[in-house]
Amino acid sequence: MVGRRHPGGKIMIEFEEMVISESTLEEFSKSFSATLKALPIEMRRRLGDIFKEYFTNGFEYVFERMNQRTVAQVFSEYQPVQRELVDSGEVDGMRFRLYKAPESQD
Repeated sequence: MVGRRHPGGKIMIEFEEMVISESTLEEFSKSFSATLKALPIEMRRRLGDIFKEYFTNGFEYVFERMNQRTVAQVFSEYQPVQRELVDSGEVDGMRFRLYKAPESQD
């Protein structure tokens, strides 16, 4: 954990300075989970939402965009993608959103 000692000897954790960094996808997954658990709830939700957005491009993309970065870097580098919603709903208790596919870049 990253932190600073404040008067009275207490160590205050600098959550945004936590680094998500591992050498393999499997290790990264464990590191990311541990980071999420350590964050305050609002930061956890935000980081989780970014993870889900990146995951639409595959786990390797998540690894590429988040590995060896601080939480603050992930937040600052994230640019939400505007996608056209085609449909949304719920089927058998499972909620879904269907977006228009991105234009091919071929």
